[in-house]
Amino acid sequence: MAKKTHVIKDESLGGIEREYIEVERKADVGDKVIVLSDGTERFSAGEVVEPFEVNEEYGIFVEHERGTNINHRGACLLHSEYKTLEPTDIVHVDGIRYRMVDRKAEVGERVIIVTDGSGWYEGRTGEVFEVIDGERYGFTCGDLLDEVYVDHDENDGVSICVILDVEYHVLVPVESESKTPQNYEDVIARLVSKVSGLEAELTTYKALERVRQQRLEYELNGMKRDIETWSRDVEGLRYANEEVSSRLGHVEKDAEEIDEKIEMIIDDIVTLDERTNAKLIGGVR
Repeated sequence: MAKKTHVIKDESLGGIEREYIEVERKADVGDKVIVLSDGTERFSAGEVVEPFEVNEEYGIFVEHERGTNINHRGACLLHSEYKTLEPTDIVHVDGIRYRMVDRKAEVGERVIIVTDGSGWYEGRTGEVFEVIDGERYGFTCGDLLDEVYVDHDENDGVSICVILDVEYHVLVPVESESKTPQNYEDVIARLVSKVSGLEAELTTYKALERVRQQRLEYELNGMKRDIETWSRDVEGLRYANEEVSSRLGHVEKDAEEIDEKIEMIIDDIVTLDERTNAKLIGGVR
């Protein structure tokens, strides 16, 4: 539920109109409060006052010509007879709602002084100025690091007015709000439509996820089959290698046996030649 808003002059900003909202808490000294009903003897419903003294259990005391407290300075409001008001960052300038934003201003934007100020703008809290390019008055020192140039009657070719960044807020226009009550049936219908759309997107996502999972499982199964095939091929190659090694071993053994037989034959031939030659020599004699 939206909090109730009140437009009240803010003396801390030079009396500029500012939006306040009702909050559920007890007031402190210096707060603004709004009276809730005509039941009080000294105040009217909707009247905005500020407490100068607070009794945590009982209520608050505010300035009033018919004082009732021991100092006869003010009247009492029970905690149940008021709502505390807290300031927002929305102000009204020339009938337009602006949001005060604490950031560096750009050329063409409007700024509001939020401190007591110093120099030429001392005591001008709440006044609004437009940020300008210094070249309009012959100043070409480039971008300022901690201050901005502003449009002012005192600007000339010799001097130009600047405001420190810490002493202003940028005024950003707020879109106008509808003055007609919101049709909650339309809101509910839009929410239902949005939820339906999200459910459809979720269904599509789940379907795509299932397809992705199936594709991933298919690819993993294919990789598993490939690995099993490669494993069998490697095992076959290992067996073939062992078979070849075994056969090579037999061949080497056969070759050694053949070499031994050849050597024996050669030895036999040599022995036979020697005997033959000895007989031939004996016959000649």
